[in-house]
Amino acid sequence: MKQRNSIRVMINCTGVILAFAFALPLLITVLMSVMGKTELDSLKQILESGKGISLWHLIPKSFSLRQYFTVLINRLDFLKMYWNSLGLVLPIVLGQMVVGTLTAYGFAKFRFRFRDPLFYLFMVAMLIPFQVTLVPNFIMAIRLGTYDHAAAIYLPGIFHAFAVFYMKQYLREIPDELIEAARVDGAGELRIFWQVVMPIAKPFVFSLAVLSFIDYWNMVEQPLIMLSDASKFPLSMVLATSAGKDFNIAFGASVLYLIPALLLYFASRKDLESGLKNLAMK
Repeated sequence: MKQRNSIRVMINCTGVILAFAFALPLLITVLMSVMGKTELDSLKQILESGKGISLWHLIPKSFSLRQYFTVLINRLDFLKMYWNSLGLVLPIVLGQMVVGTLTAYGFAKFRFRFRDPLFYLFMVAMLIPFQVTLVPNFIMAIRLGTYDHAAAIYLPGIFHAFAVFYMKQYLREIPDELIEAARVDGAGELRIFWQVVMPIAKPFVFSLAVLSFIDYWNMVEQPLIMLSDASKFPLSMVLATSAGKDFNIAFGASVLYLIPALLLYFASRKDLESGLKNLAMK
């Protein structure tokens, strides 16, 4: 009993330490986003001199919202890049929710020739790093005329293999008797999908949406390769430039950039946890 309690204490302590380690960069970013210009300038000088800094340097001596005011009021390009990011990510998320779930439903509930080999191809495609496919996707974008257009980014994203693999693990557990009963009642396949399968799979679909949003909200390589017009760049690319050119607004911009992903996570946390637990048990 004592040994079991000791193990539980060790696990809890390890979890707390890991949680703090993951949360520390976010905490530092938030603290530095409310620093005044003088404090940030002195901190930048310390960093540029190569001297070490302590945690005390990261605690603001005065509270200021100047960074947020500058980004939201004086930097209209920030809002444009924000909109660019949403314009790229939302079609991918919605497309994966529909296309990925439909494809997964076909693999999970229909028997057809070469079904398993085709699904293995999906798994292989999922394991290939996306950097490897950037050049082929670039060539296809040139041939299809989608280069320097948002479609060059969200079309490959919508048809990503991960969505199919992720959803199939859950959809195959839906009882076949439920689907057969709907067919006996005269329901067509699309009606079965929308009115029977989707309501049951809703938690898993929402967890897919959260994972997809976070993944593509942080993309850098895809727009760098597929877009040549800087005015179409998402905010994820611009933040790196802002951090180098304007140290005094980089942290406020970073916090604002985190807000959509955090809101989506907290709004769908139960669905995400349920989906990941079910995936782990498959």
